[in-house]
Amino acid sequence: MSAAKNISLNLLGMDAPLFEYYPILLPDDVNLQRFAELNEMYTERFGLTRGQLVKRAHISLDGKITAEDDDWIIKKIEKVASESNPISVQFGEVQQFPYWKNIILYLAIQEHDEILMLNRLFMAELIAKTTKLKLHLTLLRNVAPELSAQFQNSDLNLPKSCLLDKIAILKKPHKSTVPYKTIAIVPIGKR
Repeated sequence: MSAAKNISLNLLGMDAPLFEYYPILLPDDVNLQRFAELNEMYTERFGLTRGQLVKRAHISLDGKITAEDDDWIIKKIEKVASESNPISVQFGEVQQFPYWKNIILYLAIQEHDEILMLNRLFMAELIAKTTKLKLHLTLLRNVAPELSAQFQNSDLNLPKSCLLDKIAILKKPHKSTVPYKTIAIVPIGKR
């Protein structure tokens, strides 16, 4: 939303609607495809539903809640991404944390200082706050504890590492239950 439009809304006594923007780090194409194939295997082997799967493997960063301005957000993310390099990450063991009465299974990220630095650069550019991120790559969500044990005891041949070489920028209306929409995918580094 342009500044003029925002001022017009304010003059009418209306607040501009807020949107949530979140940059997420995406694995290289080979590993992105591998995680997609694993999703198919999870549904076959464990009988999981699409709602328990992660649509696109990623590592979440901090976001910004602001008036709608896709172009401004994309330009800021592109600026930092073009001045950065792809990040190589190593995954740890499958871990879990509680999610309602069930759990979320994820791969821990080892040695994540470069990701935290990139997050700080993004948030500085977006004039937003950083939080204490628990960096991870979610594998499954809302999984029953019994299934979690079965999952963790099976040989899934999960990736041990990947190269984070692009950023997807997600957007949705603030406090909305609608799914996030990808508004751009930006490469990391000069191309």
